[in-house]
Formats: sequence, structure tokens, C-alpha cells
Amino acid sequence: MVIVRPIVRPEEHEEKGCIRSAIKDDFYPGLKIQAVTPRWYYKKTYHERDEYSRKILQSKKGIDESEYFKSYTEKCIVAFDEEMGFSSVDLVTLIPNSDCKYYRTITEIVKFVSSKLNKKSHLVFNREHGQRTGSHREDRYKDLHGKFKIINQDQIKGKKILLIDDIRTSGISILECADILLKEGAKEVISLSLGTNTSNEPPKERA
Repeated sequence: MVIVRPIVRPEEHEEKGCIRSAIKDDFYPGLKIQAVTPRWYYKKTYHERDEYSRKILQSKKGIDESEYFKSYTEKCIVAFDEEMGFSSVDLVTLIPNSDCKYYRTITEIVKFVSSKLNKKSHLVFNREHGQRTGSHREDRYKDLHGKFKIINQDQIKGKKILLIDDIRTSGISILECADILLKEGAKEVISLSLGTNTSNEPPKERA
């Protein structure tokens, strides 16, 4: 019997100059993660026409662009502190990439955010090496499920955790990590990404 899963996209809308999202998926029943992103990330066709997307792409190539993103991330934290409770976060951490590495831009943003919030930051994940087999949510789930392990369990027990990532597309990586954190004893997980992926063309005024 073939199980057909309904498509569940994040509930997202532009608010206060940022993108507010409620990330959920039927692969993770009952799990919904509140997230915020400063800007949309436009796909390759539009990189030359959108500086923000181009800076994210440069970051993924190993170039440190953290100074560029600091004001954007701070804006999100200030704007949504009341709704998401950034000031009540206990720990700031990040999602490792497929090589279990961390881009310099993201590690510097984690340091910046933890300093602004006056909170601790620790690496809490190990990730098995793997290749991306596709961009559909089913592919992402198969690629990511079971690949993350907690390496600092004592750092997450009873904690509210801010999970930082570079680009959010389907949200599967955030849900996978949040699911593990909560099962291992975290109290709450919220998320901040540098960009939210879209296939739409930027408005002309951003070109």
C-alpha cells in the first residue's frame, strides 16, 4: 500500500519587516516550531539581482559574511522578542551541514546572537555524513532522519534553545533537530535562519 502524505508547508507571512513562520510537517506529528527570518533567499536565477541572496551564497562557499547579517538578525530578535521570547532563551546553537561542518558566517552569527542575549552557546549536534538526494520534502526527510545525534546532552536538559541555520527551505532539518532536542529533554525550541528559500522572483524594487 502506498501512503500519500499531504503537502504541509510552513505557515509564513511577512511581519515587522521579517518573515514569521510556524514550521510543521506531517512527518513530525504534533510538532510546530516558531521561526523567524530576516529576508527571502532567492534562487540562483536571481542571485545577481539580490544582494542578500548573494551574500548567503558566498557564506555557503566559506566566505565570512557575518558582519553583513548582524543587523538583520538583531532586527528579528528585537522585533519578535515578545512573541517568541528570545530573551528567555537558555542556549544558542546551530545545525551542522552535511559534512558535519559549520560555516564561519553561521558560527560568528551564533556568537553575536548569544552575546546580544547574554546567553551561552554550545555545539550540541553531531551529524552523519551524507549526500542530498533531492529537494522534495520526502527526499529531505529520508536524507536527514536519524542522522543527528546529541553530543552535549547535559547542556540541553530543561533548556529553551534557539536553533540557528543559514537557509530554510522545507524546514525538515529544523524539525528533525528540534524533535531530537525535545525528546532528549529540551523544554522548548525556536529557530532563526538567515534566509527563507523561495522560487519567486524578487520585486522589481529589489532588483
